Amino acid sequence: MGMSQFLTFKRILLPQAMYFALPGLGNIWMVLIKATALISIIQLDEIMRMAKIAANATREPFTAYFLASLLFLGITVVSMVIQHFLEKRSAKAGAY
Repeated sequence: MGMSQFLTFKRILLPQAMYFALPGLGNIWMVLIKATALISIIQLDEIMRMAKIAANATREPFTAYFLASLLFLGITVVSMVIQHFLEKRSAKAGAY
């Protein structure tokens, strides 16, 4: 076809490989977020410590811990939306 090996990989092989690889990579990403608190950028210990300080200061522990859980839920939802977008995009390129 006249394409170099790099262009063949980029235009033909990579879209097909990503179609099959994205669901597994997305699952691994979600496990990393939950297990390592966003790969150590946001540390679970720090968020929970701040929630504990807020709970002690306001004497409303449910509110403080609820907000900490909403933070992690937000990170997870954003990751799921991005994963869904990438899977739909790769399905167009890699579907047989």
